[in-house]
Amino acid sequence: MINQETDSYVVLSPGGHYHDWATKGTFIKSNQYAVMRFSAYTAWYNKARWTNSSKEIMLALPAPAFVGDTYEIAQSVADDLNQQLKG
Repeated sequence: MINQETDSYVVLSPGGHYHDWATKGTFIKSNQYAVMRFSAYTAWYNKARWTNSSKEIMLALPAPAFVGDTYEIAQSVADDLNQQLKG
């Protein structure tokens, strides 16, 4: 069976695992919000979850599609990107 669910963009808030690594990788600052495709996040999380290598975790880290200074801005961009996915 083929997965027919639409991938979506989500907002990742400060304080999570992705945020901690993205701050180390200079993708975002400590108080910013990241917008990324949920599938990209879960692929990275599943890889990072099963490795003990910081290097592998950092190499697999996806760049965010957008970085915003407030949750409202990031959510607005995520909503716009999700609307584009629907066509």
